Amino acid sequence: MNEIEKFLRSLNKKERQIFIIIMEKLQSGVLDLPGIKKLHGKNSSYRLRIGKYRIIFIINSKKEVEFVKIGKRNENLYKNI
Repeated sequence: MNEIEKFLRSLNKKERQIFIIIMEKLQSGVLDLPGIKKLHGKNSSYRLRIGKYRIIFIINSKKEVEFVKIGKRNENLYKNI
């Protein structure tokens, strides 16, 4: 089980559903969601803010979304991306 799956399992059912819906939208190419910002100094790296949580993702050369990390902002989320 990877870090993202572990995080999703730690959420309650309602929060988990919200994250899954948003992640599916990102994978289908919807990138105009509110809360998305490009990360400084990182090529093709973005973050999506959902309340106190952040989803860090990369858009690769094939225009596919790859999820890197999910977690609370204060949990050293932006280190080692």
